[in-house]
Amino acid sequence: MAYTTIKLPVALRDRISADARAHGLTIAARLEQLVSEAEREARFASIREAYARLGQDDDYWMETRSWDDLSGDGL
Repeated sequence: MAYTTIKLPVALRDRISADARAHGLTIAARLEQLVSEAEREARFASIREAYARLGQDDDYWMETRSWDDLSGDGL
C-alpha cells in the first residue's frame, strides 16, 4: 500500500488523533471510517432526493402500499 503525507493544522491533527484514539483506531482507519460513512450518507441523501422528486405519483404510492401490505402476510 502506498502512503502519502498531508498537511494539516496542528489543532486539526490533534483532534483527529484524539477521535481515532477514542474509537480505538489508527488515524488512517478512523479517517477511512469517516469517509465511508460520509459516502454512505451521500448515497442515502441522493435516494431521498430521488423519492422526493417522485412527488405525488399516485400509481407508485398505491403499488408501494400494496407491497407493504403483502410483506406482513407472514410468508
